[in-house]
Amino acid sequence: MKTNFLLEEIRRLNRTFLQNINGGPTLGKAVSIIAEITGFSLLVADNKRNVLAGAIAPEKEDALFSGLIDRGTLTDNSGLKKAVAIDEPQHDYALKPAAKNKKAVANEAQQNTFLSVIPVDRNGKSLGTIIFNQFDSSLTEEQVIVSEMAAAMISVILLQEVASCEEQEARDKELAEAAFDSLSYSEVEAIREILNNLEENESVIVASKIADDLGITRSVIVNALRKFESAGIIESRSLGMKGTFIRVKNRHALDLVASRSAKMASFL
Repeated sequence: MKTNFLLEEIRRLNRTFLQNINGGPTLGKAVSIIAEITGFSLLVADNKRNVLAGAIAPEKEDALFSGLIDRGTLTDNSGLKKAVAIDEPQHDYALKPAAKNKKAVANEAQQNTFLSVIPVDRNGKSLGTIIFNQFDSSLTEEQVIVSEMAAAMISVILLQEVASCEEQEARDKELAEAAFDSLSYSEVEAIREILNNLEENESVIVASKIADDLGITRSVIVNALRKFESAGIIESRSLGMKGTFIRVKNRHALDLVASRSAKMASFL
């Protein structure tokens, strides 16, 4: 890789980074751009091995990374379990195929695969790992420089998205606390009963039946639902005689409210 070409690659990365500062590409878009610039396939995984974003290098066949991106997770048989545990950047990492026993034949997509593995952390806490498929057993010094710069750019975007998610979670908690504090005891009972009737994140409830079971008026349930909907915790839609359809928009906050309502009931 010649010096002029290296400079051009660095400038392209810088342009991508500056676009992101001004509200440009998301993590997924940045990963796609970097795959095109570097000629490497890459994926970004969190510390739970979920694939947050990934892209295949143009004009390359990459069965391993394609499969992982499609599944959305780093599967145990991908051989990447040890790679994501690395706590320092490492290039020319030879992927060792995961085998169930010594006689097992290695997956063809894992053979002769060399990676650049770059962990991302904040204040000593792991946020995820950036993994490049090099396609070659060793990188030139210039390729290492470009991949490290690309990883730094992805890290900044990832940190921004994590911070944004944390801010949203904090807002969700505040809204949940406010919504709960606005409930009367009867409304708390109504919400608890509604939560018990939810299947996963949505369900259809019949307000009159819940009111009869709890010995409260239907208006209590309607008021409780209205408060939760105003707080952005749920969305509801009347189905006429069939009841009311409820979908949870803020699962985290709903869990918090469920926990607090159960604790409140235990003291009464």
